[in-house]
Amino acid sequence: MVTFNTFRPGISKIFLSFMLCAFFHLSIFAQVDKGISQKKKKDRAKYAMQTGNVYTALFYYEDITKNDPKDLESRFQLAEAYRLARNYKMAAESYSVVYDKAPTSYPTALYYKGLMLKMQGKYEDAKKCLVDFKKVLKDLNDKNLSKLINKEIAGCDSGMVFRDFPENTDIQNAGKSVNQPHTEFSPFLLDSMNMLFGTLREDSLRYYEVESEHPDKQPVRQIHKAEKNQWSVERQRFIRYS
Repeated sequence: MVTFNTFRPGISKIFLSFMLCAFFHLSIFAQVDKGISQKKKKDRAKYAMQTGNVYTALFYYEDITKNDPKDLESRFQLAEAYRLARNYKMAAESYSVVYDKAPTSYPTALYYKGLMLKMQGKYEDAKKCLVDFKKVLKDLNDKNLSKLINKEIAGCDSGMVFRDFPENTDIQNAGKSVNQPHTEFSPFLLDSMNMLFGTLREDSLRYYEVESEHPDKQPVRQIHKAEKNQWSVERQRFIRYS
């Protein structure tokens, strides 16, 4: 890749500084130490979620719930991590487990289960969950969800219409030059043919130790510019900010 230090007019260093500061927190590769306590794993998973290291959180919450299937709070956090990682199938399954076992303690698990089913195109099942959730929503005093619930239900109806009467739409992965096993974030269109995006460039999915325990060994997320041709990224360049 070719590095360069000049930027297209209109893309300010303030914007790039914001992206760099917001996303450069990441931690080093590690495996779960079988000797550490469940509490220590929970602390690491919680910190990882707070700092945006979703895959690290998944790593620990999967291990925690495997060792203690009755830990519903960790199971709920596992579902949250799956949702943030866009693993909608596993998120829906985890939310379902939590809600089925403790509906009064985790009522929003039903709402998020509905959203995860909707994201999988299972609109009838998703709508049922959302309609059922609307019945208990009045007792939660959650103004944000009260504003969203009708829109989400309407989205299920729209999804069924578009599914049954599809347009000529072909959705394709952008390819390995953009979509890597780890995270990409904050796409910013410069024009119709060029895009900035942040990424952790790795060939395979890796799990990371929490930053608080290894602050001196932090890998860096980068900002790339991608040039596309017929919606397929052909070339990209790493922008070194200084």
